Amino acid sequence: MKYEAYWIKPDGDIIPVKTRHIDLIIQRPGEFDLSEEYIKEQFRHFNEPLGREGKARREIMKKLIEDGFIRVRFKPKEWIWYMECNVIDTNTEIQVKKWIEKIGANENNKCKPILIQSIKGEKVKYEC
Repeated sequence: MKYEAYWIKPDGDIIPVKTRHIDLIIQRPGEFDLSEEYIKEQFRHFNEPLGREGKARREIMKKLIEDGFIRVRFKPKEWIWYMECNVIDTNTEIQVKKWIEKIGANENNKCKPILIQSIKGEKVKYEC
C-alpha cells in the first residue's frame, strides 16, 4: 500500500505515515528515540493540547530533522514529493535514493518530482 507521507529514519528505515506526522510520533515515540514525557512536556511548554499542529509540533519535528530524520509528504496540487532534512549531503542523497527504490516516486508511469529542502533553506529538485 502506498501512502502520502513517510518518515525516513537516520538508518534508512522507512516509516509510512497513515494520518499526520505528529500523530505517529505521539503514538510511537520510541521509534523516534523520544520519550512520551518529552513529547508531553513540549506541548505543556507551549500550552497546547497534545497533537495540535502548532509550536510544540514544530519544535518536535525540528529536533527529529536535526537528528537525521527526513520528513516526506506528497503535495498532490503541486504533483511533487516534498522532503525536509537537516542538511543536503551525500547521506541525504543516499537515503532519498533508497526511498525511491523502495517506495518509488513514479506511479502509473507518471513522474512525481522530488523537492528536498534543508532546515537551513538549501533546496534540490530531482526530476524524472
